[in-house]
Amino acid sequence: VSIEDVTIMKKTTYPPQGILTDNEIIFGKNSILEFLRNNGNLNKLLILNSIHRDAKIDEILQICQKKRIPYNFVPREKLHSISNTDSHQGIIGYRSPYPYHELEPFLESLSAIKYPILLILDEIQDPHNFGAIIRTAVAANVQGVIISKHRCVPVTPTVVKTSAGLIQNMPVVRVTNIIQTIQTIKKRGYWVYGTSLNTKTDWNSGRYDIPLALIMGSEGKGLSKGVEKHCDELVKIPMPGPAESLNVSISTALMLFKINEKRNSSLPL
Repeated sequence: VSIEDVTIMKKTTYPPQGILTDNEIIFGKNSILEFLRNNGNLNKLLILNSIHRDAKIDEILQICQKKRIPYNFVPREKLHSISNTDSHQGIIGYRSPYPYHELEPFLESLSAIKYPILLILDEIQDPHNFGAIIRTAVAANVQGVIISKHRCVPVTPTVVKTSAGLIQNMPVVRVTNIIQTIQTIKKRGYWVYGTSLNTKTDWNSGRYDIPLALIMGSEGKGLSKGVEKHCDELVKIPMPGPAESLNVSISTALMLFKINEKRNSSLPL
């Protein structure tokens, strides 16, 4: 999906907590189609009354009919006034608020999975990083992402866009206290890994054939001290070159695919 085609914007300022509102709109054929393909839902859809019907528009309308999403054909002026741009490509969708999950019911829903993987984000504040991490987490078969209500970016239009719409395939749990959440997860048998530059334990030393939670720290500071102390094990990504650290979205991708590699390897874990 090209950056030009994935355009998501809001009409009004978000509330302080950053929770999405019914005033959020998505426009552009590709962005709406990808959103709907990835199980996204819309309150309604507005379509230019003189729009050229192509395969993408036809598929959008088919999905709307299947999901019973109402749509109306409107004049170009109305689309301009709603989007404040002429780049809407003749189609605008109204998003529903993002459905965050509650921790306990979410954990219970994973009880039938033998070795679930949870990803906990500690004070990630860049929406581009968050979106990229979501996209990687979907590819790496992570069961869910946990974020804090405080000091962590919520699901915003930029997050949705950067995830290429795949956030619809990833449960996001929003909690009040990350440390209490770690304690809750441990009681359910999860082994909690954190990443740190201040450990001598190489990531190859970890055991990953268990239910586990991986915690990734903020862009500038890494894991907070309190969170680091509650990890069962700290590991580091080996870097033979002169760089001291990596972008958090890249580090997350490397760790998640290392976990998958170890799990799928024929060698003992």
